[in-house]
Amino acid sequence: MSYLFQILSRSASAVLRSWIVDGNLEEAVSDGEDGHAVTARIVGTLTSIAAQHPGEAVAVVGHVASLTTGLNALCGFGQQVWGVPLPHAVPFAVEYDGRSWQCTWPGGCQESKLGGGACGPGRVQCRRGGCAAPTSTAS
Repeated sequence: MSYLFQILSRSASAVLRSWIVDGNLEEAVSDGEDGHAVTARIVGTLTSIAAQHPGEAVAVVGHVASLTTGLNALCGFGQQVWGVPLPHAVPFAVEYDGRSWQCTWPGGCQESKLGGGACGPGRVQCRRGGCAAPTSTAS
């Protein structure tokens, strides 16, 4: 592995961590897109695919960093998926019911450091074996 490749890999990893864990989308790798552009591109693409194929199963192939960033925006995984990268060529479910996204993260999620495993109001909750929609509670 070349020295330049090692530097770029570390830089890309630091930027992705900044996007996912810190929520800082201002960062960019080298002269590439910043997190805002990546997120907008992936969210827009997944939303368009879902609109064109309602109720259908489709296959989407992409890069780990861009998919992680886009799915984080749609499903609110945050730091729970940091350290559990998307495995190569392993299918996983992402569903849209016209109102909200439901995502499964292959390999499960890390324990939330934000408290209780919650990803935020109305967002997914991390559970062993994957991330799923939070259960509703009766008031």
